[in-house]
Amino acid sequence: MSNPKKHHYIPKSYLRNFSERRNDVDWVDTLLNRQGGEIKQLSTTNLCHQKNLYTFPPGKVNDPYALEKYYSEHVDGIYPHVYSMLINPDMSSFSREEKRKILYTILSLYFRTPGFLNRNTRVIDEAFDAIGRSTSNSQEMISVDWGNGPVRFKLENLELVREEQKLILKELFLVGHLEDLQRFVDHKMACGIAIITVPNEVPLITCDNPVCIINPQGEHNPENIFDMENIIELAIDPRTYVVIMPNTISDGSKDYLQRTKRDKYFAAGTNRTTENARQQYMIAYPGDLQKHLNSQTSYNADTPENWRQVNNTRKMATDSLELLTLIERIGTIYHKKVADKVKEIQALGLVNDDPTMKALIESLKEKGLL
Repeated sequence: MSNPKKHHYIPKSYLRNFSERRNDVDWVDTLLNRQGGEIKQLSTTNLCHQKNLYTFPPGKVNDPYALEKYYSEHVDGIYPHVYSMLINPDMSSFSREEKRKILYTILSLYFRTPGFLNRNTRVIDEAFDAIGRSTSNSQEMISVDWGNGPVRFKLENLELVREEQKLILKELFLVGHLEDLQRFVDHKMACGIAIITVPNEVPLITCDNPVCIINPQGEHNPENIFDMENIIELAIDPRTYVVIMPNTISDGSKDYLQRTKRDKYFAAGTNRTTENARQQYMIAYPGDLQKHLNSQTSYNADTPENWRQVNNTRKMATDSLELLTLIERIGTIYHKKVADKVKEIQALGLVNDDPTMKALIESLKEKGLL
């Protein structure tokens, strides 16, 4: 395998499902700046990459490119198989091995992004810039501590020490993010997974930081990713949305895929969530970014009705998994607790286009439970 220098932190195999293929090139719409920005088409090859992002500093490992090769083989290479499982309407459950593969592949799209490293690098630069402005005595001794022990140096060596500290930061990122990813996959193995299909009317978009970690209030919660109430969300193509449910409603006893449909309000709301998660780019199938911008005006303006629709839809996703967990625990759908939960979901008014829920309601009515 060659030693690639252009490292894609969002794999082309993921972006391909939002692309249009022309002349053997996969094209997507991108938008860098919402206010006055211009929608531009880019190839997936020229998007979401950073030079030598996963390359280890010299002398640290036998193969400095080992991590990029690992991602290429064990994540990017298997993503098409994971995607095919998620969109397969006949797949309603999976083995523990399959579930781990799904979670590892999806969640890697969060942990491998350069946002963490870039933010810490900016902090280093700002601190060293401030030191440089604070004195002009090149022989003055400077002492700093970045959490890895004190560092002492003369001002004349400031740039040398700056680069040394950046290399230390990068090494910590390369090793630490894989450890954090593995811990988070273990954390979410107990959680249910929902696959939500949306109408063509409002297609889903993605971005350069597509995995959204959401608290119960619908807010991004990247600073507290192990919160037991977090929901993990990700669009995987213009019509399919993956939701990894909170640990608080998961009993870990069954591994199943809940499949359901949602309306245009859900699609518009999740697109806004995705837009707010981006580091730089919004990304979509050609033509869909303009539809997204239009839909925000129609369906996602800051009005009480629109917010109610979005919050109700997100609540229904968690309530539906609670219902499945309840049925699994009781062993039958014909139970008062099941009927009570269905009534709670019905009150949200979002089940009209969900054939599974409609069939369950009819069955409960036949038994006199509704």
